[in-house]
Amino acid sequence: MKRISIILTLFVMSFVLVACSAPAEVAEAQEMTSEASETETKVTEENTKEENETQKPENKTFKFMMAGEEKEITVPYEPQKIVVIGYDLIDIVDALGHQDKIVGVPDPKNPMFPSFLEGYENVTSVGSLFGDDLEAVAGLQPDLILAGARTAAAYDALSEIAPTAYFTIPGMGGSGFEDKLVSNINDVAYLLDSEEESEVVIETLTEKIHAVQSVIEDVDAPNAMFLTAIGKSISVFTDNPESRYAFVYKELGFDAVAGVEEVAEEDKRVNNGESSRHGNSVSFEFISSKNPNYILVLDLGTTTGRSDIPVSDTLNNPLVGSTQAGKNDQIIYLDGTSWYLATGGIEASTIMMDELIEAFGK
Repeated sequence: MKRISIILTLFVMSFVLVACSAPAEVAEAQEMTSEASETETKVTEENTKEENETQKPENKTFKFMMAGEEKEITVPYEPQKIVVIGYDLIDIVDALGHQDKIVGVPDPKNPMFPSFLEGYENVTSVGSLFGDDLEAVAGLQPDLILAGARTAAAYDALSEIAPTAYFTIPGMGGSGFEDKLVSNINDVAYLLDSEEESEVVIETLTEKIHAVQSVIEDVDAPNAMFLTAIGKSISVFTDNPESRYAFVYKELGFDAVAGVEEVAEEDKRVNNGESSRHGNSVSFEFISSKNPNYILVLDLGTTTGRSDIPVSDTLNNPLVGSTQAGKNDQIIYLDGTSWYLATGGIEASTIMMDELIEAFGK
């Protein structure tokens, strides 16, 4: 009997122990299930977040100014076929790493096509810098057209073929060289989804520009005259904010030896009352009378093929030779492609700044 009592007691105790331990096990199991659920939810949320971050809209809008009017276009998020009409814009697209997407450019076999833009020999020609071969452009069925300043007259026709973004030349129309240069690069980068690449490019270029400013600041009496030449015709660009090369004075630090009004009067005298298209026409006597310490000169004639007379021959005369610039061998001949045809490009801007650093950083 005593034995049976002991067995019953042990049975009851084991039942109590099992009953007491069950809630703890259930609670532990529930806690583990809850933790797993929370982890799973967290991973799902992170994946969803990553998917949302990587998902890109099909199109985006781009706004720009043209002839005082704001325009807005809708462009593919990542255009695959781009027609680029402008050496400066080809230069930018190339520097941002999208050369492979360019399907059309101004005639790459034209002697004016910049030698520093390599690998375009077999790219389809879309005519000149003025965007005049509309049939060729249309035949390429581009996703996007990047149109340089010289395409203004063809813009409407181009925009009927594909979304067309228009860009002006840095320094023109009072835009400011550095500001417009940075703006153009940022805009192209936005259109091509290359903002990170543009940051590096812009930093390098602005450092170059600031290096030029620093060099010119150290020059004793940097009074200068910026000339362009077509054959034996000479024009001068002043520090008038609307002047294309006003940034040479306003931003880089040269002092203009000739005032805006007196240059305008000289221009009318030389042209019998007419105004010049590129700068203001001046005589050699006028240059001599202003006696600049430095002359920066751009040979538009040989650069554009409008003349085969080198500007060095044109300026080789006693009147120019009598100036401080002539006497002290301080006439700086600039690269016409970079300073005129491709102004605003990455490589072109680098060449421009390097020329000035080399000439004045001695």
